[in-house]
Amino acid sequence: MNITTTQYRQGVKGCFLSAHRPQPGESLTLVMPTCRGRRFIHVGKVQRIEAVGSGRCLVWVSKLAFVEGMNY
Repeated sequence: MNITTTQYRQGVKGCFLSAHRPQPGESLTLVMPTCRGRRFIHVGKVQRIEAVGSGRCLVWVSKLAFVEGMNY
């Protein structure tokens, strides 16, 4: 599953909202825009999912990897 920089920043605090419902254990890839295009960085795996309303869910990540330049 691809995640945005906003979802990554929310994931650092615990969990993030997603319109896509991933499977537990699914790999998460951060799609980070750069001046030369996009970087795709593996940042962890889905630990737990909780439905929030219709069509949205909260996603918890196990062992979220540190990404240089995303600590703001």
